[in-house]
Amino acid sequence: MNKKGFTIAEVLLATVIAVYIFFGAWSIFGVSKTWWEETLHWVDAQRIARVTLDSIIRGTIDPTAGTETIGANTYSLRNGIESATSAPTLAANSIRYALEGDTSNIRSFYLGTDPGTGRNALFYTSNVNTSVGQGIRPTIGITDVDFATVSGNTNLIRVTSRVTDTFQGTRPEGYTVSVSLSEDICLRNF
Repeated sequence: MNKKGFTIAEVLLATVIAVYIFFGAWSIFGVSKTWWEETLHWVDAQRIARVTLDSIIRGTIDPTAGTETIGANTYSLRNGIESATSAPTLAANSIRYALEGDTSNIRSFYLGTDPGTGRNALFYTSNVNTSVGQGIRPTIGITDVDFATVSGNTNLIRVTSRVTDTFQGTRPEGYTVSVSLSEDICLRNF
């Protein structure tokens, strides 16, 4: 630099360095954006499958399904099928069960179709004899729910939730995301 200002060579060198830094930052942003768009669908499928399992097993969506008692020596969460008082009735994509002290009120979780979106969702009824199933909105998009006894043991239930969907993403051809989560529950109240 001379006393009158920057030379043309110094200005060109500073411009080249600034452009190099800008394009480096832009390429990092582009790769991150592509990665996010590709994994977003998998994360959403994982969330739907996990919420479905939690809703069925612990009754986390409907707090009125049972009662929660917390005391000095006791803790009882009686909402989901893990609190069933007798062997549940298993059918294709559904389960019926009763809770302690309320054996006449048969509760149910089942796979159905959400009327607003036309997609599968998990539904819950607090009394299969009198109530209409309530859709659990965070489970919209679930592909399948399966209930089975483990090794013929009626108090050991395997719950499996599956989500499979095809997305366009950033690729020219679509790709399929498939998530399957299972959990075995030992029914504790009988």
